[in-house]
Amino acid sequence: MNESEVKRNAVKGFCEQFLEEKQTYPTVRDIQAGVEEVNSTSTCHKYFKEWREQREFKAVERVKMIPISDAVAKAIQENIDRIVSEQVSVYESVNQEHSRHIDSLTADLKEAEDRIAALQKAVETAFEEKAELEIRLRLAVQKGLAIVLS
Repeated sequence: MNESEVKRNAVKGFCEQFLEEKQTYPTVRDIQAGVEEVNSTSTCHKYFKEWREQREFKAVERVKMIPISDAVAKAIQENIDRIVSEQVSVYESVNQEHSRHIDSLTADLKEAEDRIAALQKAVETAFEEKAELEIRLRLAVQKGLAIVLS
C-alpha cells in the first residue's frame, strides 16, 4: 500500500468513527488533529471530500433502490428544487451585497486617491512658494546689504 492510500484509509477510518460517535461530519481541523499520518489541511480536505462524496453517493444509490410512487418522487423532486432555489436566492443576495460593498470600497479608494493627488499638488505648490520666498529673501538681504554698504 503506497503512502497516499495509507493516508486515504486513515482519514476514511477516522471520519467513519467520528461520524458514528458524534453524529456529525468532522472538520478538517478535527481530521488533522486525529490522524497522525496527515499534516496538511489540503490533504485532509482532499481525502475528507472523497470520503464524503463516496458516502453521499452510496446513500443516494440506497434511496434509488427504495420503491416509491411517482407522486412521492415528484414531491421529493419539488422539495429539492425548492431548497435549491432558496439557496440560489440566498447566494445571489449575498453576491449582490458583496458587489455593492466592493463598488463602495472602490469608490472610496478612488476618492482617497484623488485626495492624495490634491495633497501632493498642494505640497509641491508649497515647496515652490517656499523656494521662491527664499530666493526673494536672499535678494532682499543682498539688496539691503548693498544699500547699507553704500
